Amino acid sequence: MPTNRATIRRNLLVFSVLVGLLAGLAFWQTSRIQASPPGEPAHPALAPAPVAQIQGPTVIPLSKLSSDVDGLCDFQNEYSDGVSFNFIDARQFQGLVYAKHDDTYLYVCMLGVLGRNKDRFVGLYLDRNNGQEKEAQADDYSLRVTMADGTKSSLRGDGAGGYEVFGIDGWEASVRTEDIDEAEFSIPLEMVSQEITNGVCQAHFSLAVYHHSVDQADDDHGMPSSQSFNAPNTWQPVVLQADLPCEEPTATPTATATDTATATDTPTATETPTATATAAPTAVPDLGDAPDSTNGSSTGMDAYPSVSAQFPSVYDAGSPLYGPIHKNETLRFHLGQGISGEFEADSGADDDGVNNIDPKLNRADMDGRDDALDKSKLPTFTHCTFEEFNFPVNILPGAPEKAYVNVWIDFDRNGKWGDKPQCIDGNVIGVADEWAVQNQ
Repeated sequence: MPTNRATIRRNLLVFSVLVGLLAGLAFWQTSRIQASPPGEPAHPALAPAPVAQIQGPTVIPLSKLSSDVDGLCDFQNEYSDGVSFNFIDARQFQGLVYAKHDDTYLYVCMLGVLGRNKDRFVGLYLDRNNGQEKEAQADDYSLRVTMADGTKSSLRGDGAGGYEVFGIDGWEASVRTEDIDEAEFSIPLEMVSQEITNGVCQAHFSLAVYHHSVDQADDDHGMPSSQSFNAPNTWQPVVLQADLPCEEPTATPTATATDTATATDTPTATETPTATATAAPTAVPDLGDAPDSTNGSSTGMDAYPSVSAQFPSVYDAGSPLYGPIHKNETLRFHLGQGISGEFEADSGADDDGVNNIDPKLNRADMDGRDDALDKSKLPTFTHCTFEEFNFPVNILPGAPEKAYVNVWIDFDRNGKWGDKPQCIDGNVIGVADEWAVQNQ
């Protein structure tokens, strides 16, 4: 992977940065560079994708990240390779549920509004045979934890629209109640699905997670949104991602008896789709993850403490300004090791399982593949001097001979890009344009 170098004039010591790679149909749209007029509507191909929670069955990924069941929904270190679901919590708060498994345990973590009721709790619901009944049955479990003190309880459906106490061992849960309510669960896989004895490939079940009695009794909100925690036919169907291809055992006996030569050819044939996938890693657009107050929910975000964020990350809802977007229709190179596709920065489905920004939680910088700049290797910038930094570019087969990199930096820390602060030492000695690297 080649490493390139950029030279910039630095104005202030702390900044926010956006790096963009340009060529062909991959482009950035901002207040400085626009590929279409400011009033032009979004490209018709960029209609928002459906949220994960309304699709099914949803695959719960096999995670390579370790997890501490400490009540902290740590996206960067624990759930960045999982899947996420949105739900509307009390007071129209945008709640989140993360889920993943490690071939031994299912991990689920809920983030919700900080409740006002001391008796509030979080319930995790499992339709273990994926029966999708209208009322919870004896094989449908409810695992609960109180937000006040983390007390656990377990129940099962009574077949009449309610639940009865039922002792279930082996699962763990932990909570946190600081700025938001967070509850994290770990459940042995053999508990979540009656099909687990046939292997992870056959482990289908349905899942729901509810934030109960948030501000008062029976003030219940959860995932899937606007459904019922005691009706499995409204829960989210899911399937566990397997470590090995699910059809492998069936296909092996047939291939073993007959096709030695064919089997020899198979590795060669296998390399072809790999190369094709490398040449065109995704047909889905890729957006940024800087905080943006012009988001789809019109919720203000902070760039820095007490400074409103006006970085245009959201492409459609708050436009103009249009947020930056790589269309990826003919992508042959990209910054960093990889890309994660999404149709919008703050909503809809996302390849890495979580939206790039979450305005309701005032969280940004959540794209799992924005690894072009290693912050630990950036230079120590000195006021009003030229500095250099390196950035990796992954060049794929079919890449054009010329490509361009652009960098925007919020030198004056006013929460937006586009200014031209002056470097003054007695007289004006230069301008630190926030379009710091231009078509290099």
